[in-house]
Amino acid sequence: MAVIIPITNDANQELKATLDDSEYFIRLRYNVRGEYWTLDVLTAGKTPIVTGVAIRVSYSLLSRYVDTRLPDGKLYAIDTSGEGLDPALDDMGERVLLAYDSEVI
Repeated sequence: MAVIIPITNDANQELKATLDDSEYFIRLRYNVRGEYWTLDVLTAGKTPIVTGVAIRVSYSLLSRYVDTRLPDGKLYAIDTSGEGLDPALDDMGERVLLAYDSEVI
């Protein structure tokens, strides 16, 4: 079952999330020059696992990374407008949500 991770449109934010019974820190940053959002996933002790992942909607953000510290499910961005547009500066937490699905199909 998918869960929505509570985020805002702050251009630099960090939050704690429990994914598959493990705690992680998730960092979201907006790249002003490139005009896109990036994602970092860190351990509960704030050791980076993956950094600088470009946030694209309808795409498994962590699928290309192999690390036993990562959760087994799918982390992805959802465009609630249905248009499939990647997030702009003010879209995160509003039009674009971050979701995690622990059930891998």
